[in-house]
Amino acid sequence: MDQQGQDGNYFISMTDMMVGVLFVFIIIVSYFVMELQKAAENKDVISRTIHERIVEQKDQEITRLKEEIEKLKRKSWELYAAAANNKRSEIIQAISQKLEEQGIKVNVDLEVGVIRLEGDGLFNQTSSNLSERAVAVELINQLSGALYDNIRCYGFDKEEGVTASLPEDFESCNPDQVFIEAVYVEGHSDSDRLRGTLKDGSRNNLELSARRATNTYAQMVSFTPSLTKIVNPFDQQALSTAAYGSQRPLKEEYSPEAKAANRRIDLRFVMYLPKDEAARAELQSRIERLQ
Repeated sequence: MDQQGQDGNYFISMTDMMVGVLFVFIIIVSYFVMELQKAAENKDVISRTIHERIVEQKDQEITRLKEEIEKLKRKSWELYAAAANNKRSEIIQAISQKLEEQGIKVNVDLEVGVIRLEGDGLFNQTSSNLSERAVAVELINQLSGALYDNIRCYGFDKEEGVTASLPEDFESCNPDQVFIEAVYVEGHSDSDRLRGTLKDGSRNNLELSARRATNTYAQMVSFTPSLTKIVNPFDQQALSTAAYGSQRPLKEEYSPEAKAANRRIDLRFVMYLPKDEAARAELQSRIERLQ
């Protein structure tokens, strides 16, 4: 074979080899491209899986956090209610102690939030006139003063025609920011039926107990006018009246002692409890605006 033939064959061989190598290269490149595409596709699948998992975890966490928030809200309300209930007991005990220091004995029921003044110390039988008993007016005067001293921090101050305000020492005297909703002067009577119309116009025990309550209230605000300025978070006067006649006896007996116990004035304390967290937050906002 001559040199030209050898050179040509070599050239052909080299060309074939280059074509082959190029083909293999193309195949290899194509393989890597395919692998890269698969990797990319796999990566996308993994990313979607992770994303879906993250979204699911996020949704679960949001749900859990919402549940925790609701628990905290309920806990917050429960703590507020507990603080209000404890404060009610403190108020009643403080008033009772103050009256006892003045030689006035009263009965207290902390469970229902009541101070009781038996009727024999206030009213004659079938009467709503406080002045008929020598000590009755003084007793009510002492009660009104002790009441004001011990509830003034747990209400807003409101003069007629003026926006309600907080007591000047509110931050120090009411750190729990609890409020009284109402203090009811409740009139009660014994079960003896009335014969005819009484001197005060009462025709039955319900009317008699109502006059006893209103006369007691009138004496209280006459001696301590500032009681009428204490309002609850609804801007309603806290001190009010109620009458029950013989409907709520303390004793079901008919003895003179039982009738005397049933013939009474109760001072019932009701603390303000917001209906929900939004109401409590609104109260907090109002307090901050007034401070």
